[in-house]
Parts: sequence; structure tokens; C-alpha cells
Amino acid sequence: MYLSLFEDFDRAGKYAWGAAALAFLYRALGNATTKSQSTISGCLTLLQCWRYSHLNIGRPKLCQVSTNGTFPLALLWKQKQTGQRVKCNLVQYRKVLDSLQPHDVDWLPYKNVNRTIPEGIKLMLILGRSKTTLLCFDKSEKRNPDRCLRQFGIRQPIPQALRVDTEVDTLESPDSSCSEWLKRQDNIVKGGEGADCNEYYQWYSKITRRYVGRHMSLESVFRQTVAGMTKMLELANTLSRDDMTSKNKEIIANIRSTLTKSLKNPIACAEDIFPARSAKKRKQKDT
Repeated sequence: MYLSLFEDFDRAGKYAWGAAALAFLYRALGNATTKSQSTISGCLTLLQCWRYSHLNIGRPKLCQVSTNGTFPLALLWKQKQTGQRVKCNLVQYRKVLDSLQPHDVDWLPYKNVNRTIPEGIKLMLILGRSKTTLLCFDKSEKRNPDRCLRQFGIRQPIPQALRVDTEVDTLESPDSSCSEWLKRQDNIVKGGEGADCNEYYQWYSKITRRYVGRHMSLESVFRQTVAGMTKMLELANTLSRDDMTSKNKEIIANIRSTLTKSLKNPIACAEDIFPARSAKKRKQKDT
């Protein structure tokens, strides 16, 4: 889709490629949170380098820590690594993320790299605090830096409520989106002087999901499920069917049969309910 834009190299250099890549990544991250999505796309190198810079989770240990002379900053992580990287599975990563404290995050990882960044780019860094719309072909994503001011070294107040704008998301109003982008220098978010961090934390804890891992182990969930099914079967067995219609009797009989079968062999029952997924797992196990 984008290759045709390189027909004129002089013109291609004037496009906001960074903003387009970020818009695409925002949309991909949003899609990846849905249950039906099993993959992710976008500029994952950007996401990975951001994570390496801010979070010491699975971050490679480099031979050279200094960032002097390294630009773009992502090249820092191409250096030779010392020792072997620690291998963690998904559950371990989730546990580490859930145990993070504010002091475990490097909020300002780029504060000492001014000598590395070219002057022309350094003058444009203020646009990182622009509340605007990012565009990438048919994708349009709002950028709200007022919700992450701490990354700019600014105290974080409670931000304004987000305005859901379906027209912008679907680019039904491209003119307004482009107009907002052209005015990005006029929409720089100011500092949060006098912001109460405790007040913000209380607000944030009410509107977010604080943990990415499971609060209970799969074994505990399984035991609770079996206990619930056992209780349901007991209730079904105690129901009087004398005054029931034939249809209701058939429904109760089916419920009892399903519960009995599930309690005898819950794994086999799961395969009956999710045949495609179970067959896929068996195939992976066989190979």
C-alpha cells in the first residue's frame, strides 16, 4: 500500500512516517486486546525498544551502557550482549509486571541523551506532547499525551474524559482529522502544576485493570468449577418432576446428563464443546 509513496523520494521525505507508524501500532495494540485476536502487527521494534528503555523486564544486558553517539536510539539494543538472556514464559512475565512499583519504572530514560539527538530533531521533540490525531491511510488514532505526562517529567493530574469520536476512528471526516494534525503545534499539553498524585492514583485505580495475570491458579479455577457443577447436579436431582411438562422434563434430563458426563471426565467434555481447539492441541502434542 505504501510503496507507491516512494515514487517521488523528495515528496516521500516530507511525510510524517513516524506518526503513521504510531497510528498503525495504536490500532494494532487495540485489536490485540480482543479475545478473537491471536496475532499482532505494526512496528513492534518501536514497542520493544520503548519497553527496554522504560522497564527492566527481560531487558538485555549490554556491553556498552552509554548512549553517546547512538542514534536512532533503537540502535543501542543492537550492541553485543553480556551473558545469556533469561528465558521466561508468559506466566512469569505477567507476575513480574503485576509486581511492578512506580519506582521500578524509568520514566525519563532519554533525559541524558541530548548530545546524541540531532539539533533538527531535538527542536521537534515538543510535538510529543501534542494532543492531536495520528493518520495512517484509513486508520486514525487519537494521541492523548495528557494521560501520560509523567513520561515527560510532568506531574500527572486527573485527565479530562475521553471523547469517543467514531467519525475520526473510521476516517469519515478526513478533513477535520487532517486539520487537527496541521494544528498539532498549537495543541501542546501544558504541565500539571499543583497536581495531586495521590488523587490521580485513586482515580486511576478505579478505571483500570491493575493486574494482567490471573488472580487464581488454573487449578483453583478448575476446583471451583467442579464444585459448582456438583452443586448444580445435586439441585437437578432433587427437583420434583411430577408437575413438569414433558418438554421441561427433557430439559432437566439433558442438564443432568451433561453435568454427570462433565464430572466423570471434564477433559473429554471440553473436547466435545471445543473440538477444533482440542484437535489442534492434540496435533501439536503429536508433532
